[in-house]
Amino acid sequence: MKQITQMLVVLLFGLIAVGNAAAEGTESRKQADADYAADRYEAAAAKYEKWVETHPKDHEAWFRLGNAYNNLIQPMKALAAWRAAQKLKPKDPRAWHNMGLLYLRMAVESYDNLRRNVPKNDPMVPFSQHAINSILNLISYRALKEPRKR
Repeated sequence: MKQITQMLVVLLFGLIAVGNAAAEGTESRKQADADYAADRYEAAAAKYEKWVETHPKDHEAWFRLGNAYNNLIQPMKALAAWRAAQKLKPKDPRAWHNMGLLYLRMAVESYDNLRRNVPKNDPMVPFSQHAINSILNLISYRALKEPRKR
């Protein structure tokens, strides 16, 4: 009988510890969301990184982690997080949209680097300027038509 009582006590303490860990985990996600809402992207990214380690199927956390990285000018990390979100929920357009805009921004940077680094008489220079203008027009049009989503 004494052994059964001891086992029940150990089991009860184990369940309490698991419950406390779950509550702490939920609290850390709430803290990440609060930092994100307050535009504290560095703090939010750090908390979302920890969160997705233990909750890898949390689509919204991956999506917000991508947004935080994007706001911290870390495009490769943003892409990786948005890809994770998109794989979990492929019908949610937000990650697709953000990845598309990031790819466009990266294309502009690439064409701008071409324009600045090759001789002015290179035949690719006018093409690069045309590409930059076209992409910027597309981005401007989309920005006017579609508000930024959190």
